[in-house]
Amino acid sequence: MSTIEERVQRLEKAVFGPSAEPGRDDWQKTVGMFRGDPVMKEVLDDVKAAREREREEARADTGKNE
Repeated sequence: MSTIEERVQRLEKAVFGPSAEPGRDDWQKTVGMFRGDPVMKEVLDDVKAAREREREEARADTGKNE
């Protein structure tokens, strides 16, 4: 009979595929994959704008408490 660790490892491989193997650097393959993509630029611009609005709201809230 297999140990629980072996069973979990087989399950992870079945669910996640080869990327479930320890030590793989799959994240490095994604760096730069959206460079020059106009849709991704729009998404990032929208996220930056939303974060700036959140910062401004937080600054305004902080000013009220002083």
